[in-house]
Amino acid sequence: MRNVPQNTATQGPQRPSFEQLARLEPRLSALLLKAQAIKDDPAKESFCANQRWYGYGAGHQEGGLRAEVEELVGWAVEDRGSDPRLSTSAAYDVAYHTIYNALPDCRNCACVGFDELIQARRGGQR
Repeated sequence: MRNVPQNTATQGPQRPSFEQLARLEPRLSALLLKAQAIKDDPAKESFCANQRWYGYGAGHQEGGLRAEVEELVGWAVEDRGSDPRLSTSAAYDVAYHTIYNALPDCRNCACVGFDELIQARRGGQR
C-alpha cells in the first residue's frame, strides 16, 4: 500500500483519529471497507488506484471514492447539519488519507513511473 503523506498543517493535538471520525459518522467505516474490498486483478493489464479514487475511466460514470468522502467530512458537511467536528480540514485530511491509502497500489498505469521521473530530474535525491 502506498502511504500518501498527510498535510502537516492539520497534524497535532486537535487532529482526530479515523476511529473517532467513524464514531461520529459510521458511513466512514463502510467507505473504508469498500476501499479495502477493491482488489487489483492480476489477470487485467493494469490497475489504477486514482481511477477508483477520482472516478474516471471505463465503467466509472459516477464519482469515485473521493466524492463519497466529501459527502461525509470536510467543509461542505457543515451546511448539512453534521457534527461540527466532521467539517474541519483535519477531519477531511484524516478520512481522505486513511481511505485512499487502503486502495491497492497502481500497476502498469500512467501513474506508475511518475515518481521515478521526478527522482531522475532531481538527480536521484529525495
